[in-house]
Amino acid sequence: MDRTKTTVVASLLGILYAYWSVYIIGFGAAIAIPASLLTFIAELDPIFAFAIADIITIAVPLILVYFLLVLMIKYLNSSNSYLPFLVLFAPFCIQHLYFWMNMEFTQDWVYVLSTTMPRYILIILFALYFVKQTVEQQQCLVRK
Repeated sequence: MDRTKTTVVASLLGILYAYWSVYIIGFGAAIAIPASLLTFIAELDPIFAFAIADIITIAVPLILVYFLLVLMIKYLNSSNSYLPFLVLFAPFCIQHLYFWMNMEFTQDWVYVLSTTMPRYILIILFALYFVKQTVEQQQCLVRK
């Protein structure tokens, strides 16, 4: 598939990923984690315990769905361009930035940031890993 078609498919998959992310976050927030699993960590630092729970219940499923979409893009991306991977991730970033801008912090904002930012940091690092991997593949192909 040529670069334009791959980018269009990546943008449509990115919109689908942004749409699915709302459902994944909703289901992840509804998962009840037994207190016995988090008691040890909560005694040390309760914010860290909630951040770990957020990573396990929300970030991991979001990363898995993103990974499946990346595999689809890799299959279609014959030119080894990094642009489709960025286009795939852009709607998610735009949507969640919009959510953050419109969120009213009813709780302490430090608590909200420290429990949810690790999720976004992991997802961004995962997305940047695939972009970096593709750029390195391009450089290897250019050198040959």
